[in-house]
Amino acid sequence: MRRMLAANLPSISPQENQEIMAITFATDIELSSIRKIEQAIGQKIPVAALPEELVIENETKPAVADKPAKVKNPAPEAGSAFHEKKASNAKTYNFSSGEKAKMNNKRKH
Repeated sequence: MRRMLAANLPSISPQENQEIMAITFATDIELSSIRKIEQAIGQKIPVAALPEELVIENETKPAVADKPAKVKNPAPEAGSAFHEKKASNAKTYNFSSGEKAKMNNKRKH
């Protein structure tokens, strides 16, 4: 399924002495996308090195400190609704479908 998105954006035209600059931060993984952009605009995008005084910090998220720990519901205590089955009601057999059909005088499909 193809979709087309259209938006009416105001066109900004630079004045004669005004220059427009766009900054793109890309890694080696994103180079193929940068090449496609260069082909689309018909210009080579100049590459500049990062300044030496730039400090890059890896921000890590606290693992569990933000979210409260999930508390599992304890097993309900045995009461009138929760009790063991009587021995006479306990299931002591496991019939196959063929044996069940024979007991009910039906054909097994």
